[in-house]
Amino acid sequence: MAKLLALIFISLLANQAIANDYLYKEEPAFYSYIAGEINRDKILFEQNSEVYTIPASCIKVVTAMLAYKVLGKDYTYVTKLYEAGDDVIIEFGGDVTLTTEKLIELLSPLKQKQIKGKIILDNSLFIAHHYSSNIIAGDRGKRHSKPISALIIDQNEIILQIVPAKHGELAKITSNSPHKIDSKIVSSADPTSISIIWEDNEILAITGNISTEEKVVTKIISPIKIDNFAIDKIQKITEKLAINAPITIKNNQSTLPKLKKLINSIKSPPLSQILPPALEASDNLTFDLLFLSILAQTHDQKIRDWGEGNNLIKALIKDKLHVDIEKSIIADGSGLSFYNRIKPKFLFEILKKNYTDKDFLNAMPTVGYINAAHDEEILPSYLKAKTGTLLGFRCLCGYDTRNANPKAFVIMASGFEPLSKKINKVVAKYAASMMQ
Repeated sequence: MAKLLALIFISLLANQAIANDYLYKEEPAFYSYIAGEINRDKILFEQNSEVYTIPASCIKVVTAMLAYKVLGKDYTYVTKLYEAGDDVIIEFGGDVTLTTEKLIELLSPLKQKQIKGKIILDNSLFIAHHYSSNIIAGDRGKRHSKPISALIIDQNEIILQIVPAKHGELAKITSNSPHKIDSKIVSSADPTSISIIWEDNEILAITGNISTEEKVVTKIISPIKIDNFAIDKIQKITEKLAINAPITIKNNQSTLPKLKKLINSIKSPPLSQILPPALEASDNLTFDLLFLSILAQTHDQKIRDWGEGNNLIKALIKDKLHVDIEKSIIADGSGLSFYNRIKPKFLFEILKKNYTDKDFLNAMPTVGYINAAHDEEILPSYLKAKTGTLLGFRCLCGYDTRNANPKAFVIMASGFEPLSKKINKVVAKYAASMMQ
């Protein structure tokens, strides 16, 4: 629904006075926006653009730009297999594309071998906490809020298949996870309504009901802690390859064997293939991993706390993107943290000054479909923009790429009450009136 903000941009170009009158007299909300021509120092419209506000997923635009500048479009994540005495080490590099199939390929030199020691999963590349600062605690373990670590397998997703039984009986649940499931899902004639929460980080408590009209309902979540999930994944791979050895995880580099010999390695696709779909899907995992990867590439000292990355990332933005964002706070790479703060004007300047980076511009998504008052509309293809949504906040930022005089724009909105229905209603009505 945040995509509706794009229509405000189109309309404002035509009539800013109407926009101000409409936006501020309807439901209570705070709007800030700025748009201007890229090739000339000309602001077309501006309102409250000097206010620090929460950018939500629009911060992914900054992360993407920095990734191309610092890591390069050809950057790949590498996962390595080592021998270290009697042990074997799998060194994980934060590859968000790493799958079970790729790990089978990596471990294939060990097929049908008896390992005298252990298989060590090296998860020491990043030492910061697996979640950035000030995300909603209840989001942890959800599909959009996965633990951030170098150890990624199959997107760190737990897939639950829920199949109804006879009316009044408990449904059958299968899972690709080793976690215990405490299910009270009842089969009934009522519409399906399922709630999944983590208890003590290790037990999946599932309640609600599943309609007997359903064949199967699929739910995808994420582990809160990575250890048991990852060990189970590797255990299944070693069983498939007839490799016999206990498996352990090491999160501290100082506890790893020093002498080791490279056996095999696999690479991810280049960043130029990873970023466009990640921006389109607004994948939090990819952009938080990029945040830590950028810091790992540019600083010898590993950050122990996400907050330590703030000043380091701001210095890189000033150096690589040529904008001093001053007192902004960059708490993560995804925008999931409520600690993030930036002026719309700063974000506008970053977009404007880096429009010539064609790799980044090509990675930016076309906004595409919206749903206004249940009637589908298609936004014009010349808008390349990123949406952002958090509880109480909406953002849209990007480019109008028409003609030889392209424009950059940023629109942010925040509400003084639960925002989802209120602000979407206002923006949808406003957008509809401007489309006439």
